[in-house]
Amino acid sequence: MRQIPCYFFPSQVILIDDDQSLLDNLMPCLDDHASVHVAFQNPFKALDYINSQTAETDSSVALTSEEEWQHVRLDFNIYDLYKRIYDANRFTKISTIVIDYHMPGLNGLEFCTKIKNPYIQRILLTGDEDEHIAIEAFNKGLIHAYIKKHEFEAISKLKKAIGEAQLNYFRQISSLTMSAATFDATATALKDPKFIELFFTLVKENAIVETICTKRRAHFYS
Repeated sequence: MRQIPCYFFPSQVILIDDDQSLLDNLMPCLDDHASVHVAFQNPFKALDYINSQTAETDSSVALTSEEEWQHVRLDFNIYDLYKRIYDANRFTKISTIVIDYHMPGLNGLEFCTKIKNPYIQRILLTGDEDEHIAIEAFNKGLIHAYIKKHEFEAISKLKKAIGEAQLNYFRQISSLTMSAATFDATATALKDPKFIELFFTLVKENAIVETICTKRRAHFYS
C-alpha cells in the first residue's frame, strides 16, 4: 500500500556518468520543479560530495522510558518538524542518486556500497547485458531501481523512478513520526487507502510541489 510521507520538498538528485554527452542530453529532460540536479563525471568526487552531507534522522519523535509505569511512550516534537520543513538549507538534502554501472575506477555497485547515508535512494543505469547484475543487486537491496540506458522510453521510466525514489526517501526519514501520527487508525485518515489515493491524485492533477525558483537548478562537476 502506498504511504503518505510526513513532509516533502524538492531535494538534490545526483547524476553520475563519465559520458558528458549523456549528462548533457539527460539533464534538460528531468523535472526541475521537484529536484535540484547535480551531475558528476568523476565518481570519486561524487562520493566525496554525497558523504560530506550529514544524514537526516527522524528526530521529531523520541522514545521516552517511564520505568515507574513499566511502559514506553512516544514524545512528539511539533516544533522540530516545523523547523525541518522551513529549514533554509532543505533543498540541498540529497534524496536520490542515479549512477551508471560502467564507471572508471569504481563501478556503480561499488559506489553504492560506499554511500554512508542509508536513506539515499539508489538508481542504477545499465546496458542490456548487465540486467542480471542489476536484478541481483536489487534483490539484495543494494539498489532501489534500475533503468536500461538504451531501452524504449528510458527517460520517462527514469523520471518516474526518480519521483518514486524521492517519495521513498521522505517516507523513510519520517517513518517514526508517521507511525506516531497513525498509531490510532480510527483517529486519522492517513492510513485509509481511499484517502491515500485521493491525496496522490490531487497532488498529480494539480502539480502540487514546493517551487524552488523559476530558473532551472542544475550543476555540473567534472
